Amino acid sequence: MKKHVFALLALTLLMLSSVPARAQTSGTLSTPASSTAVGQQVPASSKVAVSIGAQALGLGATSSATPASEIITDIEFAKSVTLESRVLEDPGANLQYYGGGFKIPLPTSVLSKTALTPLAPYVDVSLGADRIVPPSGLSQSHIAFQIGGGLNWCRGSLCTQLVEINYGRLPGLTSGANTVLVGGGISWAFTK
Repeated sequence: MKKHVFALLALTLLMLSSVPARAQTSGTLSTPASSTAVGQQVPASSKVAVSIGAQALGLGATSSATPASEIITDIEFAKSVTLESRVLEDPGANLQYYGGGFKIPLPTSVLSKTALTPLAPYVDVSLGADRIVPPSGLSQSHIAFQIGGGLNWCRGSLCTQLVEINYGRLPGLTSGANTVLVGGGISWAFTK
């Protein structure tokens, strides 16, 4: 599990280091624009935010649900879509899931004038591979995906994932390929 966390952190740092230094203005990481001079304000649509989060979840909708953990890395290029990477580990089922996809925030115009303003509902989709790695024997890999949504409570750089409910198609899972993943966690956003 530790090697996956370090791999995600290394990938995130590599992505951040590939942005040219001249594109950094007013404390926010932004994509370079050919018509933008050094030190000039960059339009808000080109800002990039990276967040790393973890969640604890239950895998399976039956009484034999197993506990699992998931590391999620998000890269937000625009307010309308966020790219994400998911690494799920379920030692009880000898299951690993590696997926990539996107997260789309849902409109919150109804909540914007209330005390519930920090609530941020979203829909997410990821496609990847699941691996069954038994204690003895050969490992097996399958194409898998997750689709669902959740609700975040965000204040500044810290987001608490109140709930996330996903349908998972995980063909390697011994309790059945179709399952429900329910969890919650925290994430921290980095901007430079």
